[in-house]
Amino acid sequence: MAGGTEFNRQKFKELILYLADKSGDDLGFGMTKLNKLLYFSDFEAYRRLGRSITGATYQKLEWGPAAREFLPLHEELLSDQRARVEARPRGRFWRKVTVSSGADTSAFSPDELQVINAIIQELRPYDATGSSDLSHHQSVGWNVVDYGETIPYETVVVSAELPDANVVEYFRRLEGVAG
Repeated sequence: MAGGTEFNRQKFKELILYLADKSGDDLGFGMTKLNKLLYFSDFEAYRRLGRSITGATYQKLEWGPAAREFLPLHEELLSDQRARVEARPRGRFWRKVTVSSGADTSAFSPDELQVINAIIQELRPYDATGSSDLSHHQSVGWNVVDYGETIPYETVVVSAELPDANVVEYFRRLEGVAG
């Protein structure tokens, strides 16, 4: 169980389809960005709702977090002809997942859809490189584990920002009082 949720392979596949469908007009959308959308959706749901959407296990890879379950389930979607991959030149080689049949949105609660849609909008301005950079900067978990290791969902509640000087000074004063 990851993120307070038992892994749900069907829900994970529906999330891939939903994200690909909603990102169809996003010129920066490709395989890398899809992985970041999956990661941010699951981890933000854990932060907001206390549980992930899919229960997927995310690992640290060079280009950012990616679900261990992604490749086999992506292949299932391709073999079931529910999705296809378009290869297009755009800078470096770029692959985009497109949907043949829409996602079954009944797999998601209204709260989950709200989180997913917010993540889509938040990442819309970014291409693959930008979304990877964002995942490196915002994910404390990605920064504290080694390559190939699992990123704990609990790390989403830890801020990557340093506290401002006033907060540091406040706690130093408290420490002095507690002696």
